[in-house]
Amino acid sequence: MKKLLTCLAIAGSMQLAHSAEPTDVTALYLQNYSAPFATTGEQLISGNERWQKLAAPWMTEGDVIDETTGTITAWHVDFQKKPNYPTIDTGERIGTMTLTPGWDGFSGTFENMKAFQTITLPAGNYEFLARRAQDWTGAENAYLVAAQGTTIPNVADLGNALASARFNTAMSPDWFVIINFKLETETLISLGVVASYSNAQQCVSIAEYIINSIEGANYRQIQALLTKAKAFDNTKYPIGTILGTYPQEKWDALQAKITEVEAFIAAGEATQEQVDAKYEELLTTISELDASLILPFKVSDDTNSTWYQIRDNRDTKSYFKIGEYASEDGLTYYDMALVMTTESDNTMDDQLFKLVKAPDPAKGYYIYSKLIEEIPLAANTTENIVLLTDTLPGTAWQFGSTTTGLHFNIYTEGDKTKQLNSYASYSPPFIGFYYPGEGRNDNGNNWEFVELVEFGQTDFTDLKALIATAIRMTAENYPTGNAENQYPQDKWDTFVAVRTAALALVEKENETPQPTQNEVDEMIITLQITIDELKASQNPGFYASTDTQTYWYTLNDYRTTKSYWKLGALTSSTDTIENQLIMVKGKPEVITDSLLFKVVKAEEPYAGYFIYSKLDDVNPITGDANINFIGINDTIPSATWLFEKSTVPSHYIISLEGFGNQINSYAGYEPPFIAFYDGGAADPGNNWKFTPAVPTTSVIDINTEKINVKVINRTIVSANAGDKLMIYNIRGQRVEADRQLSQGIYIVRIEGQTGATKVVVR
Repeated sequence: MKKLLTCLAIAGSMQLAHSAEPTDVTALYLQNYSAPFATTGEQLISGNERWQKLAAPWMTEGDVIDETTGTITAWHVDFQKKPNYPTIDTGERIGTMTLTPGWDGFSGTFENMKAFQTITLPAGNYEFLARRAQDWTGAENAYLVAAQGTTIPNVADLGNALASARFNTAMSPDWFVIINFKLETETLISLGVVASYSNAQQCVSIAEYIINSIEGANYRQIQALLTKAKAFDNTKYPIGTILGTYPQEKWDALQAKITEVEAFIAAGEATQEQVDAKYEELLTTISELDASLILPFKVSDDTNSTWYQIRDNRDTKSYFKIGEYASEDGLTYYDMALVMTTESDNTMDDQLFKLVKAPDPAKGYYIYSKLIEEIPLAANTTENIVLLTDTLPGTAWQFGSTTTGLHFNIYTEGDKTKQLNSYASYSPPFIGFYYPGEGRNDNGNNWEFVELVEFGQTDFTDLKALIATAIRMTAENYPTGNAENQYPQDKWDTFVAVRTAALALVEKENETPQPTQNEVDEMIITLQITIDELKASQNPGFYASTDTQTYWYTLNDYRTTKSYWKLGALTSSTDTIENQLIMVKGKPEVITDSLLFKVVKAEEPYAGYFIYSKLDDVNPITGDANINFIGINDTIPSATWLFEKSTVPSHYIISLEGFGNQINSYAGYEPPFIAFYDGGAADPGNNWKFTPAVPTTSVIDINTEKINVKVINRTIVSANAGDKLMIYNIRGQRVEADRQLSQGIYIVRIEGQTGATKVVVR
């Protein structure tokens, strides 16, 4: 069989050939290559059968033994982990090949920990694949490797391998890491994995390995990259001229390259060298688009300096600061490290930073502290800390967009896996490195640049932030029309016109004279109102009642046994609460008034709706997530509700406006009731369907009351001392009253009243 494969591989390397389906030859050359992986029966942690040593022919190098406990850190088999591609295996194949640095007593620091098998392969084109298992958090520091000889290289020497790839290159739905290599003659090679970690708490686990023999050129990698590129949209890559957007010409260049690569693949006849070259062209075009991000800051130089506070996206903002850092183990101490503070003080030099283009050939930027302007920040990835020191060379940093228009990840030039992250829960809190995957799902990897605006200078910060949000509101996300969930064309056209005017105003920032602060503030208000009106104009999947027509509905969840809303008394073993939303399991035989509800569009500035029970069409349903109450209660302020289209057809996620808390059915409780749970579309109890009942006629009149408030020393106060204010920022998040606020627009309500007003704080 090996001789036959050799002949086929040599013949394929001598001519152009169409890409063929790969031939799985794993069983001919590898052993113990799939879960459940065989073990020697030896435990890595004494007395625990969960973690066991890999059986032959796997060989390991770089294992670490803790002399105190005898614990062995090594690639091993974990009998609590299962294959996961794309869903977790049922359990028959439990026992995956795993590395768990920093957890369960294993060491979190080691270099070049390896596991590999050595085999002989005939000449030919091959791909070597590893498929993910249940955990994948450590995928950025582990590599799949193919190399000539009886071992695999260290991480620093992977350039000498036949091929290698980080595990974080795996993509859904198959979750394969793939490397390709070509052998001109029969060759002794080693196939396996290598990883290095520093102070990590991570995990990477593997379900199986596969060797495929390829007759002709291998198109698999370029097809995967093409699929990834075609999935990009203008939410991930918003087009514009301000911070956080991308130039139109770079986006167009990617679309042209996609068309070119599609034609290349469709032709299907090329050498492996031509396929590899076309792959690199597409990869380069994607990289050039990434690098064209319009920077979220103004670049400083020898003549001009613009200073910024830099803060993360956690609920409790954490700011860059130069200060002292001592590790928890007491082994390292730095007096000029990049640490964190939740206290914002832009009068302090240790909280202000500027960014300067690094000299060629670097493509990135140096970050300087105002404390010592001559020395740029330097990354110490070994110690997991950033320093202000003259003992390390300055680090060039690059920047990537995240899922918000305000926040960006910061990473060492050329290596997205080295992203700055705020370690808020550590003592002391500090800034180190962490890679959660493109920096999008960890708020400590998402950084905002807050410009220090000098006296007399117009502050464009809030307008830029709002425009960044508006640019991500694309025509794909806001389809126009008269159908369910579409938006009126006139509202979309108005929004686009105002967004264009706002962009034009920002582009005058560097003109002399600048636009006035009043012009900028008025544009913020106009754009925010336009955004609110567009969002509120969405055609829902139900009819809103008006003062001339009323539409009653039953509401049921998406569970197998439908649960219906009912206004009634919730009785527990200790208490009875009247007028609360409770549940009826299964469709009721008789539809009574207690099961019927209507929705009424709330007046501005609200985007949501009031919900009324037919038992009481004067007092709307309200909610308080703190006490998990939804119902009618005159001690709780009137609530408005937002309806988000679910992934389940004809169902909606209902959430409390300004807070985001989602309504969920607690079907498994006794008695069953309705409260809050932020489970999204993944939880059937969060998915609600409106079913029309026989319509009747009713009149409801919602009056917006006048609210008399004023701003004193950046604090919003009411003219009536007894009023309790509820204040929300422009993102809909509630903020504390009775304190100084940042500059921006706020929506103010008075508890117990239905009115609201917009307030600008400067």
